[in-house]
Amino acid sequence: MPPAKVQFQWDEDPDLAIDYPTNFDFSNKGQKLRRRIGEDIEPAFGKPVMRTGQHTFSFQINQCWDNRADSLVLGVCDADKEKLYIGWKEAMDPANGVAWGIYCISGTLLRCVDITEKNAAGHGKPLMQGNLFKRARGAVVRFFVDMDEKKVELQVNNDERVDLEIERSCFPAGLRPWILIGNADSISISGT
Repeated sequence: MPPAKVQFQWDEDPDLAIDYPTNFDFSNKGQKLRRRIGEDIEPAFGKPVMRTGQHTFSFQINQCWDNRADSLVLGVCDADKEKLYIGWKEAMDPANGVAWGIYCISGTLLRCVDITEKNAAGHGKPLMQGNLFKRARGAVVRFFVDMDEKKVELQVNNDERVDLEIERSCFPAGLRPWILIGNADSISISGT
């Protein structure tokens, strides 16, 4: 019998907070997150960790400054690693990364070598529906994760699915939902 699906929610573990463990308000049974204070951007993490099987989860943008989405990166990260200590040349290699997602202001797909900042190399052209500049509120970004096939796709609103193009050679043993979020931004997570 396959294991029961677990509802996705924000991980409220204070040990996951990189700098400011009290920056977030959680509501709706852990499915809604709002960032209160801080400088620039900060990472937040969802759970459960995905290690096998197929999973689908969604981020809904409830609130972001001026509806611009310029602080928001929505994606997945390596559940076991937060940073690659490598030089800039290695950082440009698509085989290196600890987080992958979409930079919402431009719709650009990103590959990050540090989960705490937008230090990423963009790859691929911006997605038409992925550019949420001035139309972010209410947008839904869905992720389709297949741990067995080592593949992650995303879909912005009802646009076509796009492969995040995570190199199979560096595909993590475990992934978890991950975002970079700015002041007063609010994101909900759902899925099983």
